[in-house]
Amino acid sequence: MITHLPPFRSSLGMKFLVALGVCSTQIFSGTAVAQSDPVSPPTDLAPYSQDFDSIATGNDSNPDLGSTLYAADPWAVFGNAFNPSGEFLFGYGPFFAPNLPEEVGSAFSAVAAGEPTTSGDNYLNVFNDYDNELHGDGSGNSVNALLFQQRNVLPENVGEVWVFEFDYRSAPAPFGIADAALGATSGAFVVVLESSTNTFFQIDRLTFDTTGATTEFQTGSIEFEITDAHVGELLQFGFESTAANFDPTGVFYDTLSFAVASDTLLGDFNGDGAVDCGDLDSYVGNLGSAATDALAQLDLTGDNMVTIDDANQHITTLVETSNGQVGTFPGDLNCDGAVNVLGDAFILVASLGNNVSSYSDGDINFDGTVNVLGDAFALVANLGMSNEPQ
Repeated sequence: MITHLPPFRSSLGMKFLVALGVCSTQIFSGTAVAQSDPVSPPTDLAPYSQDFDSIATGNDSNPDLGSTLYAADPWAVFGNAFNPSGEFLFGYGPFFAPNLPEEVGSAFSAVAAGEPTTSGDNYLNVFNDYDNELHGDGSGNSVNALLFQQRNVLPENVGEVWVFEFDYRSAPAPFGIADAALGATSGAFVVVLESSTNTFFQIDRLTFDTTGATTEFQTGSIEFEITDAHVGELLQFGFESTAANFDPTGVFYDTLSFAVASDTLLGDFNGDGAVDCGDLDSYVGNLGSAATDALAQLDLTGDNMVTIDDANQHITTLVETSNGQVGTFPGDLNCDGAVNVLGDAFILVASLGNNVSSYSDGDINFDGTVNVLGDAFALVANLGMSNEPQ
């Protein structure tokens, strides 16, 4: 069937639609999902990496079908519209992912340069479909914009844990997310759709929220286990945003990878190739949360919750300290393998009473604040302990 396309769809989108001929959508849980053909036919699961440095940045020399990410890397896009109550209105797509500068087309995506990156000069700029006239029409309706690649799941993939990893930061104002209170959101996702029956219902979906991104690059990841239910179905990974009224959603992504988890380190939550104090910061503010979506990787004890037991297991069994040993003690704030006055207590005292976002600042109980009862007592309990071989 022909994709339902609103009459106000932009000329850019119309050119994509005409070029594709037919597109198919299915509805699941209030969201439209794109069928694979003819855009971005899926390949089998295989390791993927991209830093976008080999892809030309968007330019206005060819603002039609040729200026697409698909020409260099098979990314596709899809859009969903919702009313102010969150009820699904319609979906449109799939289209070849755009690679156009803002002055030519402000829809979904573009490869760009000119800002700091984590690899080379280029990065992927992902944003909402501002070419959709729902923005600014006064309706309050919102647009969910999806940018994705897709793969076939085979029987031999069952039991594999795949990791979608990426560096991300907010675009600078006014294009980045300046105020979360506006309601605009952004994130990454991995989803499996029921393609074998041509219904494209959602089977599983994990997400990573990038709404709170700062202008400094961070590393995010999603771990996704392949099960029997996924065999013969369609796996998609990529990025999305939801916004209304031209609210900013710009997020830069760089150094992407999609690979089997055996190629990653257990406990390396920030993806820097080491398991150290920096990974412990992922627990700050998350204790007591359900271990779902991006938080699932923090659940080392397997009780489906993120607790102090998970954090302490990470500290005592996974952290590699600067003296070359694995495992240390809560209160070893500088991860040198010992809890002492000069290296750790002084750090904690300097942060007493402060709100912090890092274990290394003295937040031993990971509640976002350094205080006596929650943190100083924990340090004192281990004062003098060392992981040096006896």
